[in-house]
Amino acid sequence: KIQWNKKAQMLLWNQIEGLACETTDSTFLGQTLKTRHRLTLFLISGNLIQIDERLKDLPDLAERIKAKLHPHLLPKMRSAFNNGETLRFGPIRVHKQAIHVREQAIPWEQVSRLNVSSGKLVINSASKFALRIPVGKIPNIELLIQILQEGVNP
Repeated sequence: KIQWNKKAQMLLWNQIEGLACETTDSTFLGQTLKTRHRLTLFLISGNLIQIDERLKDLPDLAERIKAKLHPHLLPKMRSAFNNGETLRFGPIRVHKQAIHVREQAIPWEQVSRLNVSSGKLVINSASKFALRIPVGKIPNIELLIQILQEGVNP
């Protein structure tokens, strides 16, 4: 049961298709003043549920949800990707030939580097431009990275 906006709602595991986590540090003169956490649940219905640090132990909750959800999602995603299907991770779509960010397609042989830095997924291409997508907008980023490490051979 998850409660937000003074309402309680029961969610079943099969209603959740993904989650994204964001951690933001507020700093002053190099000192961290406050760390904020936000969790976004992506539901099969297309709705989003955003939960912030007002919910106690939010990072622990996120890890517990991932531990339940990822083993269920990964085999399906892996199979679909290996069968040539396109996988969607929020604003990102991937298949064996390319990665699509919003409306821009980049063939894998043009991707020179893909990493997470400062809260963003950074995609560098051979044409010297870099796309940066906030990790909080990408559901199941850990699964995206794992599938790409296993299955992309440009």
